[in-house]
Amino acid sequence: MRFLNKTVLVTGGAKGIGKAIFIGFARCGAFVLIMDIMWKLGIAW
Repeated sequence: MRFLNKTVLVTGGAKGIGKAIFIGFARCGAFVLIMDIMWKLGIAW
């Protein structure tokens, strides 16, 4: 995929499907921002 050096925003990325999507983008080289109401879970990532 062509996400190397791209910025991606994942909403609901602290757990579940959003977390899996976030990890997938990160593995493809993207800079990933996470937005979630469960912000304490997102801090760990």
